[in-house]
Amino acid sequence: MTDQDRVIDIACGPGKHSLMLASNFLKKGGVLVSCDFSKEMVKKLAHNYTGTDADYMHVEGNKFVSELETDFTELDETKTKLKHTCDLEAVVESQKPFRKLAYGCQANNEMMPFADGTFGAYIASLSLMLVNNPKNQIKEAYRILKNNSVATFTVWGRREQCVMFTVMD
Repeated sequence: MTDQDRVIDIACGPGKHSLMLASNFLKKGGVLVSCDFSKEMVKKLAHNYTGTDADYMHVEGNKFVSELETDFTELDETKTKLKHTCDLEAVVESQKPFRKLAYGCQANNEMMPFADGTFGAYIASLSLMLVNNPKNQIKEAYRILKNNSVATFTVWGRREQCVMFTVMD
């Protein structure tokens, strides 16, 4: 990866994984976008980045910003497009200068608010089996990735064979 990479962490939850990615793998000049469908998870993400024991924020030049006002999961009146899109380049420009930038927002895995070809890497840990239509999530992943980029997906398994879903039901 280059020093200007954009990485997206899908369904980040409270951000423990995102914080590890930003702290240890994001290169100088890189941007990590951590998104989750739940506004509560984005709030927890923000707390985990900015809390007193968050080492990430103690490194000079590291920044974290979250968007809690805009719900990037809302659909327009036609129910076929998002009501809001995210201008990530404007977010990045507004935060310069930085060493590393982490950005948190609320977004839907199946309909992302980012422009085509925005990211150099896509990480989806334990989310593909939770969406309404996994094909939509995969399609969106490749839409927002640059050519020759990397996407990773991890899953628990099929819903009917997963103990976790049995317990939840």
